[in-house]
Amino acid sequence: EWDQLTREAQLNCACDSGAKRVIHGCAADELPRQRPFPLESICVFVEGEKMTSDTGSHIRFAAHLQLAKQFYNRHGVLTTRQFNQVDWLSVYTTLHGLPRLFRVWACKQVMNIAPTNQNLARRDGRCATCPSCGMHAETTEHVLTCPEEGRVKAFLAAVDTLEEWLESVDTDPVLQYCIVEYLRGRRAVTMMDIARETYAPRLARLGQSQDEIGWTRFLEGMVSKELLRLQTSYIARRRRPVLTAHRWIVGLITRLLEIAHGQWIYRNFVVHDSIAGTLATQAKEVLQAELETQLELGADGLLEEDKYLLEVNLGNLEESMATHKPIGFWQSVRLGRLHQYEGPRPPALRKNHLRDGHIFIRSLNDQAYRLSIVDITKLASTKRRDTQKGVTDLPRRAARGSPYRS
Repeated sequence: EWDQLTREAQLNCACDSGAKRVIHGCAADELPRQRPFPLESICVFVEGEKMTSDTGSHIRFAAHLQLAKQFYNRHGVLTTRQFNQVDWLSVYTTLHGLPRLFRVWACKQVMNIAPTNQNLARRDGRCATCPSCGMHAETTEHVLTCPEEGRVKAFLAAVDTLEEWLESVDTDPVLQYCIVEYLRGRRAVTMMDIARETYAPRLARLGQSQDEIGWTRFLEGMVSKELLRLQTSYIARRRRPVLTAHRWIVGLITRLLEIAHGQWIYRNFVVHDSIAGTLATQAKEVLQAELETQLELGADGLLEEDKYLLEVNLGNLEESMATHKPIGFWQSVRLGRLHQYEGPRPPALRKNHLRDGHIFIRSLNDQAYRLSIVDITKLASTKRRDTQKGVTDLPRRAARGSPYRS
């Protein structure tokens, strides 16, 4: 019968027989095979919310997660046990919804390669102490825990804002208390101690896992998986939850990163508005050029409190800087040329000061606006333009003090 088959039929039978032997393990396929990702995934929607996602994305995420674990372990950022406690899927989702420059800053902060004075001192030999408190070396961790009074007030104000948001989105009250008190403690208390105060046994696992991750990592967005589990079980008992558990955890991580970034914004306003330190010579030359220009332009447009600029002795800038506070003096010089405002553009920023953890901004019409560090962080990170209060220049000025330009 085989001889009666055509040549094409014989080849087909041989191929079928070989395929059956491979399937049944009778023969080995020596060619390397790579399983392709599925071309399509079934999407299931429940009450308008997507319950499934692309299988290929989950496979890629799992592969990248293993590489990230090896990377963090190799560079001493997180141990394997700490890494396994973090809700990385929520962190991944949150970061991909933020601006690119914000993600760059977050990466630098976590990897301890942000332009702090300690890291810059290794390159150019400058002073490594903190520009705000002057007591400790400025590391990425110290930026978040600096004891300087203004920075502490800014931090606590941001935590108060976070507490208001947690209450507005119907967070588990006990969980909200733990999060807020853990942040306000600034590493002085542990999550386990706070969990014991609440007499809630269900928070024991949260306290253990989050304390293992650490307070600094928590502020950098590395939250425990227990947070999502606890909030999920809480909203399951609510008839109409404000947010789903996944949206809630993404919002929480976003606001934690905003608090950390707000400390960076505060730090950079202090650094870039100061004329002391290793760059004093260069700053002196810039000041002298600004003053010479201002003297040529006269007093038109200057406020009464800034007219002392016309009496500054160019030959003795040190005495003038000792008489007036460096931050206010520098801002007055740099922003004092009001007559350059032309056309129908909104009024430019007039002056700002760091005071009580807030930035006070004065416009051309001498109206003062009080903006918290958190507001400035949001404007700087999302590049929005707020024209309602005549401060359209704020995102640009806030970006000048961002860590990306250090």
